[in-house]
Formats: sequence, structure tokens, C-alpha cells
Amino acid sequence: MSSLASLLGQSEIKHAVCEAFQSGIRTAVIFGREGTGKTMAAEAVVAELGGGYRTVRRVGEKLLRATQEAALQGVEVSAEGDTNSGAIVDVAQDVAELVEDGYVPFSRTLRRLLKRREEAKRATFLPKRKQEFLNQLIGGDPNKTPVLLADNLHYWDVDSLDFLAQLHNDVWKNLYPRLSELKIILVWTTDQADETFAERIDDLFADNKVEHKLERVEERRFAQLISAMGAPDGIPNQLIAELYAISGAHLRLVAELVSLFTSNSKSLQTILSDDPSTTKVLARMLQTRLSEAGPASEFLQRLFAALCIVGDKATEADLECLLEYPVAKISELLTLASDLGFLKDQQSVTAFTHDIIRRVYLEFLAPEERAWHQKYSECLKKIRPSDFGRRAVHLAAAGDESGAENARVMSLLQSIREQRILPTGENWLHQVEPVGAKTGQLIESLKQASALVAERKYDAAINLLSAKTFFVDDILLAEKDYFLARILSLIRTAASQARALALISDNPDLEEREPDLWRRFEELKLVVQRNLGQFRDARRTERELRQHYEMNMNFDYSAALGLTRLRRISDSIHNPRISNDRLKKAIVFLDPNGDQSNLTDPEEYVLCRNNLAANELVLGNFGSAYDHALRCWVFIDKFTSPVVRRPEIILSNVLVAQFLSKKIVSDEIDELLRLSRDFHSAGSDGVLITSNMGGLIIANGNYAQAEKYLEECRLEIEHYKDVFAYSRFHLFNNMMLAQWLQQKPWEESLAAAKDAANTMDEDSHNFAIRKMEMLTHALHEFAETPSIKCIDDMFASAPDQLGPEWALYGRAIAFSDLQFWTNN
Repeated sequence: MSSLASLLGQSEIKHAVCEAFQSGIRTAVIFGREGTGKTMAAEAVVAELGGGYRTVRRVGEKLLRATQEAALQGVEVSAEGDTNSGAIVDVAQDVAELVEDGYVPFSRTLRRLLKRREEAKRATFLPKRKQEFLNQLIGGDPNKTPVLLADNLHYWDVDSLDFLAQLHNDVWKNLYPRLSELKIILVWTTDQADETFAERIDDLFADNKVEHKLERVEERRFAQLISAMGAPDGIPNQLIAELYAISGAHLRLVAELVSLFTSNSKSLQTILSDDPSTTKVLARMLQTRLSEAGPASEFLQRLFAALCIVGDKATEADLECLLEYPVAKISELLTLASDLGFLKDQQSVTAFTHDIIRRVYLEFLAPEERAWHQKYSECLKKIRPSDFGRRAVHLAAAGDESGAENARVMSLLQSIREQRILPTGENWLHQVEPVGAKTGQLIESLKQASALVAERKYDAAINLLSAKTFFVDDILLAEKDYFLARILSLIRTAASQARALALISDNPDLEEREPDLWRRFEELKLVVQRNLGQFRDARRTERELRQHYEMNMNFDYSAALGLTRLRRISDSIHNPRISNDRLKKAIVFLDPNGDQSNLTDPEEYVLCRNNLAANELVLGNFGSAYDHALRCWVFIDKFTSPVVRRPEIILSNVLVAQFLSKKIVSDEIDELLRLSRDFHSAGSDGVLITSNMGGLIIANGNYAQAEKYLEECRLEIEHYKDVFAYSRFHLFNNMMLAQWLQQKPWEESLAAAKDAANTMDEDSHNFAIRKMEMLTHALHEFAETPSIKCIDDMFASAPDQLGPEWALYGRAIAFSDLQFWTNN
């Protein structure tokens, strides 16, 4: 007797696809009518490929077909014990060896990062969600070949499908080298796709592919099929013919028929004697199967209805919120439904075992159950508050066009913040259609303001948004205020920061209505309060945010990441020792195994560890700072794709810590100077990086080169308002030193440093003024024999005069720690 796999043609496909992959073919396409075993065939290929491959699965959802990049969200990774971090388990060993050798290949890494950046500029802009998708796809064990199984391809949105074709055609392999190894398995259903879909697939995946079409078993072999699927022997030919007529050899229908035949033949005869239409037959089969659950069947019906509303799959939190059942009840029902063959578990989410079951239940939803779309949109605010795209879909399904329009606009603004859409050069309105004229006016104004911000024309952007009156929903007005407050926070004047704080205070009642917007306002408030030196108020804001995240962590996964981010961005409002305790907790959450092999969020991990290194610098623990900063740098070097957009910040901390702990200035400093210019601008962080690099050149004895480098930065920052006084102070401190060491006039730089100090917050102001007083005395005293050592000796002899920050700042050359207060 033939095996089921052989009978369906799956064995032949399995071997053919594996051989094609081994011969260098990139993509295999498996297609056919519904119920022909396409997904089974694809899974058989994955199993046959074996342990040398790592598979990521993504299944298209009909509900989200019109939502941009929907098919790239929620990537499901095969449960092979692999990780999404790049499996960089030897970072610690590499760091130990580099510290021992005393040589770190900084420029090699920086050149490669710069090359990636240039390639990214030349290529079509790669949005953040696509970056996240690729990080999932090509992360894991570098010794395993990545495989993408793209199922239900006919439900993929256009943007995701186009991106999949780019992966097939190697558009991104220069930026992500491991993509050259990628194998792709595409699965789609002919009778669920529109008539042009096959042609579109041929166009998108024209070359370097193999195709296999699965057909349903013919009537003459149907008896073999039901036998292979477990039917007992001796079934009359007439009944076999009826079974074939009803099922059409649809595997799901056949499985249900065989199950009923073996368990209750009377029920089967009843089903077959009534209306023979396929959908109704299957509905009656499923209902018969459901009756096995007894009194629980009514609850299961509601569970299935809820799952239909949510989409193709749901978490327990989704179902709990929609059904309002206790967690224990939901778990019990899910287990029962799985035992009955209705549902399957897909790594913390639940889905129907086959799309046809969902469609059957969807067709027979009661009117009151269809109204759950509105209820579920409210659930999304609670359990996934930033998923505006999905919320828009459900509000539209509920007939709430105004609410759907708001959600689409908020999704657009989220894409701008996360750089999934360029702030300039794209049609924003196209991303959110349909929208009313008044909403369109707001979007167009935000687009114009965003373009001005990209050119650092902050006053023009502020005037544009402040001068107009927008007649839109109050939530969209709050989004506009948030947009405006972010621009104001970029201008480092007390008046601008105070105005930003006032705008934030005008939007207090959002925690329940729009949790994600409230969180963003509160995080921005914390940053602004810190900028204004209102540290007590900032700590109060942090405490309220922390309590909010802790209350929501049980059902909102983003709250846990939010709490981790909060620990990082509140770094500068606490004593460094307190901040380090919090950062270490964040790192434990992000790296539960402690070896970078199972990172929750690689980017956030690097940002937190960098801040930890920066705090160690402030505390004077230079060896520890070097270790943490070097870990970040090695991680970036070894990671299979770009991790952070500001690697120069980490580089600065590594170089400073290396000098302070080892008294070593990298042999590559000249090359690093040249390369680093291509990374940073004359923003506040860029100025601090310039100051640190200039300080290292001074330490290397190249005073004229240092002055020239720092002077170029000074000329550039004259045109901008968004450079912190703290950053300007460090720049002029080192410029003054470089001039003094050459016995050139330095008083003008001293005056500029004092001017910057006068506009710093109170604590920093007192320290900076005291340092300038001490430096002025030393520069005059040693004017005839200038040297770094004489000034450092002077500071070392009076450590208490500069306060607790003396460890890092109490020296001739001003070095600064650099932290990530926002996500890049």
C-alpha cells in the first residue's frame, strides 16, 4: 500500500526541492488547489533538509491583506532551540583576547559599517519593520542555512510580496551578506488567489526557482487515500463514491469524513443524506465533532467565533479580552479544541488547523459576533497599544470609518518615527487612504514639517505647525502636539524646552484612551525635564511610567520592553550607581542566557550595555567601562546585520575607555578620524564625539591636528540651535588646551567654554565653572612650559574640589561619556 506522502506526490516534491536547493536554486514554489497538502509538502521539505538549516515561517492573513508590511510582522521561528541574535556566544572570549592583545581592529569594523550605510543609501530605503524581519530571518546559528517558508502567499499584502521578491533577487545581499545563503519556499492556493496572481508570481520570481503543482487525488485512487488516512477496510464502493463526491478529495474534508466514519458511522450517514454543498457538509461535520465536547461545545463555538474575528491566529490575551473568560477557562478550552483537532499551537499563538475551518465558521458568524470587531479594537488598545494598523482593519470592519481613519494616520506617524517611511520624498496620503480633506491637510502639514526638521530648520517647522488650525479628532490633535513637542525638544534653549513641556502638559488624559500615545508623551516629558535640570520632576515622571508598565506587563508584552527602555532613557537623572543597577536588570531581561544567544531585542541590548559602559566611565571604573564598551563593539562587528544606527557613539566610548584604562591611543586614530566624520553630524552627540576624538589626538601629541579638527566642528555648530551647552563646553575645553599646548592664544576658547557653562543645568554649571577656574590658573602658571602632565597633576592633588564627577572629568583633556537616551 502506498504511503500518504507518496500518494499525494509529497515524497517526490520533498526530494526534488532538496536537490534543487543543494544545486544552488534559491526558491521553490509549491501551489495547487485547496486541500492538496501543500503545507504538508513544504514541512516535509523542511524536515528533510535537516539540522543544517534554520526555518522561519510566515503565514499570510486574509484580514490584513490590505495592510502594508502585514506579512512581515509576527515572524514565527521554528522551535529548534535556535536564537534570533546571531548566536554570538563567543563575544566574551573575543573581548578577553582583544584586551590581552591590546589591539582592536576598529577601522575594519567602521569601514564595513560605512560601506553598509552607503549601500543602504544606494538601494531602496529599507524600513525598520523590514530590518526586524531580516534580523529574525538571518539571525540564529551562523552555521545553519536560513530558510523562509512563506505560506498562504495569496494572502500576502503587496508590499510584503514585493519585498519577498527582492530577497529572491538578492537586492539586499550586500547590506545583509547572509541573505546570499537564503532558501525560500513559497506556498499558495490557486482557488483562493485572484486570476492574475499566478502571472504576478512568475514576474516577481522569474528565475532561479523550481515549481511544483499538487493535484487532488483522482477518484480511481480515492479508496487508497482514505485507507492511507486511517479508514477501516471493507467500505462499500458506493459509499466510497459518495465520500469522493462530497469531499472532492479535499484533504481536510477527507480527514473529517474518516474521523466521523471511524467514530460514528450513523452521524456520517446523516451528514451525507442532507444538503451536499461542500461548505454546509463541512459545517455539519465540524458541528458533529464539536458535539463530542458536550456542554463545553457552546463555549467552544464562542471561542472559534472570537478567533475568526481576531484573524488567522490569536494569543490567550486576545481571546481573554474579547471573550472576558478567565485565563484558566481560555487555557482549558484551547486544550480541548486542540484535542478535537480544530486548533493548533504555533509558539504562543493559536490558529485553526486549516484555513477552511476558519472560513466555515466565519461564514456562519452571528450578527452580534461580527460586532466584536469594535470590541476587539478596544482590546488592542490594551494588549497591543501600538498596533495601529491592525486596529484600523477592525474598526473598518465594524463600520467605524472615523476611528479607522485615526488609526491609519497614527500608523503612518509611527512608520515615520520608526523610519519605515522616509520623512521626505514619499506620498504620505497614499499610505493612509481613504482620509477626509481635513485629515489630509494635517498629514500634508506634518510631512512639510518633517522635511524641514530633516534640514534642521526647526523654527520653520514649528511655525508651520503652530500657525495653522486643524479641525480633526482630538486624538490626532494630540499626535500633532506630540510631533511639535519633539521638534521643540531638539532646540537646546530653556524657552523651547519649556514650551515643549507645556504642550505635553496640555494632553494629560490619554493613559486609558491611547496608552501608546500617553507613553510617548511621558517619555518625552522625562527627557525635557532632564534637559531643563528638573531632576526631581523627571524622577516622578519615571516613577509613574514605571508603575504603568509594571501594571500592564502581564498582558502587554510591549510593556516589558517599554520598562527596559525606560531604565535606559532615565539613566541621566539618577546617580550612576543606581542607573547601573537598573541597566543590569534590563540586560538580564534582554539577555536571559547571559551569552547573547537568546536576545529579546539586539538593538536595545547594545544600547543598554553602552550606557552601562558610560556610567562606569563616570564612576572611574575605566577597566569595567572598557570591557562593556568593547563587548558592544565586538557584538556590532560579529552581528550578521546592522544593529544600531549610531555606532560612532559606541566607538567613542571604547576609545576613551581604552585610553583611560590602558593609556593607549589606537594606532588607527587618523583613519578613525576620517571615517567617523562620515557618521556623525554637528548635533550634540556629534560634538561630544568630536571633542573626545580631539582629546585623543591631543593625548597622542598632535596638537595642531587636534586644533584643526576641533575648529572645523566649531564653525559648523555656529549655524545650529540644537547643540547642548554641555557638548559645546567639552569642545571649547579641548580646543583651548590644544591652543595652549602650541603656545597660541587660548583666551577666546576659554570665554566660549565659560559661556557654555553658564547655560548648563545647576549641577553641571557648578562643576564646569570650577574646572575653568582651576584650568585658568594652571594655564597661566605653566604658560612657559605647557604640558598635559602638569595640569593632570594639579587636578590629582585636589580631587575634592571638583566633586563626585572628578574621576572622568577632572583632567586636562575633557572626555565625555556618551549615552543613548532615545532609540538611536
